[in-house]
Amino acid sequence: MEGMESSPGMRFSVEAPRPIIARTVVWSLLIGVLLVIYQVACSVLISDRATWSEAYRFMGGTYDANWYAVIVQGGYSTTKTFGNIASVAFMPGFPIAAHPVYWLLKTPLFSWLVSYPPQISLLVTAQVCAVVAWVYLILIMRRFAVPPFLIGLSIVMILAQPFSFIMVWGYSESLFLLAVMGFLYWYTKPEGLRNGLTIQAHALVASASRMHGLALFTIPLFCGIIGALHDSTWPERLRRLLYNGLLALSAFSGAVIHFSYLYWKFGDWLLYFHSQMEGWGHQGIGLFGIFNWKIYRPWWRSFVSGYAEGNWVELSGIIVPVFTVLCLLLFVGSLVLARRKRPESISGSVVLFVYGMLYLTMVGVGKLHDFGFTVVGLSRYEFVMMFLLFPFLIIQVRALFRPAFCYAIFGALGLLVIPLMLYHFYYLNLAVNHHIAL
Repeated sequence: MEGMESSPGMRFSVEAPRPIIARTVVWSLLIGVLLVIYQVACSVLISDRATWSEAYRFMGGTYDANWYAVIVQGGYSTTKTFGNIASVAFMPGFPIAAHPVYWLLKTPLFSWLVSYPPQISLLVTAQVCAVVAWVYLILIMRRFAVPPFLIGLSIVMILAQPFSFIMVWGYSESLFLLAVMGFLYWYTKPEGLRNGLTIQAHALVASASRMHGLALFTIPLFCGIIGALHDSTWPERLRRLLYNGLLALSAFSGAVIHFSYLYWKFGDWLLYFHSQMEGWGHQGIGLFGIFNWKIYRPWWRSFVSGYAEGNWVELSGIIVPVFTVLCLLLFVGSLVLARRKRPESISGSVVLFVYGMLYLTMVGVGKLHDFGFTVVGLSRYEFVMMFLLFPFLIIQVRALFRPAFCYAIFGALGLLVIPLMLYHFYYLNLAVNHHIAL
């Protein structure tokens, strides 16, 4: 079984031999390609459009993808293109990544073949990023010596999430997941200048792709503090805290560059937030709204609201408390592992990051009403959180409990696959054929 590698603040066994790592990468790449083909096929085959090409192109021309296509073609503008929203309301990471593909598709070599280069460039970029994100996920789980059947369970549970198809559509989730999983993969390797720069590059891409990337600072912050507590001398502690502190700051780099660009071009640092509030009318719940008891009041109800022609199933009343309890349990488990000086305690930093994403989502698009708390599109953001939580949930359970109890938990998760997969296809059908807002 592949050995685990050293990590900042954690104790790992010796790094696996290069041939084993290379073989794992090849198999992971093959699995990632097959998973993306499956996800694309599901979206195309469920469509009621006349041709497969029309069904495929639709995946790159919906809602947010429309604004990304505008940015790819002409850059940022304050002109309102769709509805009451301008392209400055979107982060630049995904359109920047798609622009070389767009430029290539416009050349004579491909222009005769591709009729809609902006949309196709978004799809190609998203699907390539999805492959790499799957590869990183598998490599991270193998680093913690997770057996193949549990890796398979994690993958199936992720695929069964209601909005897992968003990975292969023209949206930024796949690039964001690539950046975050890459951050975690390189962070769990030995400290060093090359690895440090690679980690910072992934952090830059994450925060330039989605505002949730700002919460990425929690990972090196948590691990740096845990590692410093285990160091025997003050110079070692200071060195570790400095290393992790610099990595934590890199989580803001992409957003800082983007805000600086907005100030340079449009004279407004916060134009992104102003455009978001103006375009969608998001007023948020305030920085401390998460502590308002009204958020958790309707947890026993599922809301069916009319956000998307009456088809949107509002899940925030369930997701918020479930994620709160799950994250709390996983964080406590990570503290137990940290006390034992186990490398699996890094799961605590991932939990902090996931809950940070949930908090930023609630602050950004949440609204408090008389009947409780709702979030437009929280189910979509929930997919990214579950993509990150499932692997580390399995890693932590294996580290904390005896095999019999572990298999009971994994069996319970396996029983959820069928109903979740049915729910997933229900949402996919709504998105493809009934145009629900994503």
